[in-house]
Amino acid sequence: MMIHLTQEQLKQALFELASRYPSITRLYSIGKSVEGRDLWVLEISDNGGFHDPGEPEFKYVANMHGNEVVGRVMLVNLAQLLCENYNRDPFITLLVNYTRIHLMPTMNPDGYAASHEGKVLFPLTITEFHYLLVQDFCSK
Repeated sequence: MMIHLTQEQLKQALFELASRYPSITRLYSIGKSVEGRDLWVLEISDNGGFHDPGEPEFKYVANMHGNEVVGRVMLVNLAQLLCENYNRDPFITLLVNYTRIHLMPTMNPDGYAASHEGKVLFPLTITEFHYLLVQDFCSK
């Protein structure tokens, strides 16, 4: 079980997994956020960095909006589960050996850094927000 992580703690957790399980992980950045934070992805595969024809690949992305924090923690937990149980649990071993998995715990590290528990950044209902969006779109 994991608590909320700052961007630096998230980076440390991903680097630790990559260093503890180098045979099945590859950590890479797909670029930088607007404020210059790395956008980290942890690949979990028995053949990291290489596309095996016919082998399925998938990517989980979390924390698209700054205050969506649960998915961020869950993807780190999923990475730990897969790494720690590889070659211990037959199903997880099979999954890692025959699937290329990319886990991106945060797509919006800037929004996460700016958000605070209980802070309401946009105090409108969905209906009010939708109305404003439509009005703005129709006025152009």
